[in-house]
Amino acid sequence: MLIGLFLSSLGVSFSIKAGLGATPVGVCPAVFSPHFKISTGTGMAILLSLFFLAQIVILKKEFKPSYFMQLVVTIIYALFVDLTANIVAIFPDGIFWTQILYCGLGIVTLGLGVFTMLKANFLMLPQDALVKVISMRYNKEYGKVKIVFDSLLTVIAVIGSWILYQKFIQVGIGTIVAAIFVGKIISGLKEFKRLNHFLHRAIKESERVSGQLVKYERILSMDLPKMISLLHRKMNMDLNERLMKIGLSYAQSRLLKLLYNNGGMTQADLCKELGMDKSTVAKALIPLKKNGFVSKTVNPDDARSFLVFPTQKAIEMIPKTLEIISGWTKEVTSGIAEHERELFYKILHKITQQAVVICKNNKCKKSCVCQ
Repeated sequence: MLIGLFLSSLGVSFSIKAGLGATPVGVCPAVFSPHFKISTGTGMAILLSLFFLAQIVILKKEFKPSYFMQLVVTIIYALFVDLTANIVAIFPDGIFWTQILYCGLGIVTLGLGVFTMLKANFLMLPQDALVKVISMRYNKEYGKVKIVFDSLLTVIAVIGSWILYQKFIQVGIGTIVAAIFVGKIISGLKEFKRLNHFLHRAIKESERVSGQLVKYERILSMDLPKMISLLHRKMNMDLNERLMKIGLSYAQSRLLKLLYNNGGMTQADLCKELGMDKSTVAKALIPLKKNGFVSKTVNPDDARSFLVFPTQKAIEMIPKTLEIISGWTKEVTSGIAEHERELFYKILHKITQQAVVICKNNKCKKSCVCQ
């Protein structure tokens, strides 16, 4: 955590040192601090406090008292900004190629610092926490939200610089480049498996040393059926609420996705593939047909049954349902690392398959279906 804070503050100080334009997170303090005769670190603390208040406004009742620890991190970060400013002051300046070098170092170290803090998943700076809150609340990719957020800070700095000084101070090409590439660096670092593995091990080791390592014995004693049941109920409640905005339930979205992937299917096939009984599928089909999402035609292979097809309206709706479900999945697994998420899916798949085998061996085929 402290390493991430230090790298991030070092990135800010290098960008200011470059003179080509501070990074977006540091450009507002760099522009406004001289006017109010305060240090860049103090200006940073004020800005981060505003971001903290923005989280309270967005989260409302979901805001947790533990988030107030962000204010402690803010103070530490502000001190680091002033400290690193003094450190980089010993490096020579005034040469164009060194300005480019400092600018590049600022962008890379800032991106690495933010990424490290995200991996720690412990405490975040208010500006990064605000970006994460926005990305999770509105189901947007963190790196993309970061780019928009940084661009907004740059615009504010440009306007403020012109009003206060009638010229651009600490706003330049470096600011624009950072606004574009810091978010991309954060997104790109997720693909470096060795780096992710190293950070994961380092974080776990620090947790062990500080006595914060999870007691897995307690996990082994947990009630697995109870946890699965709770997850299933909460998932249905949340996804039904989100999908209701586009006129669907979660069960209906699953049915439409299956029809989209397979084309026409009989009601019996739908029951088998979805793991639902006939009455549940029949109830789901009634509103779908009424609202123009599915159509029925006589089965040419069996006149006693019907084939259910998705309509063009349903096909156009599929991307929206997938986006909503994907957003929920990312949100519910946001607290675990990428390799942990992959391992979780593999284990969950094995458990599911084993449950199907056990069910078949116990001769409960009527209620057991392979997903």
